[in-house]
Amino acid sequence: MVTQRTEEATIRFDAALSTIDTSTVLRLPETASKNLPSRGQVAVRGTINGVEFQTVLEPDGNSGHWMRIDDALRHAAGISAGDTA
Repeated sequence: MVTQRTEEATIRFDAALSTIDTSTVLRLPETASKNLPSRGQVAVRGTINGVEFQTVLEPDGNSGHWMRIDDALRHAAGISAGDTA
């Protein structure tokens, strides 16, 4: 049996972008991660500085989540490592 979650929750937060190797990443604050439906991967839709995106949040191994910010999203949203979005 396959079920699909159709309800959408809005979780708003500010977080600083950082760099791991050559990737720009955003770690969700603990309070935001706790509001997600899973401690594992979570597919999300969101906006950064008004720019819409879809991605999968990855678990960080400490009950939190993070996401990679690709170059296209960074440029469209006008953000870079060290910025808060």
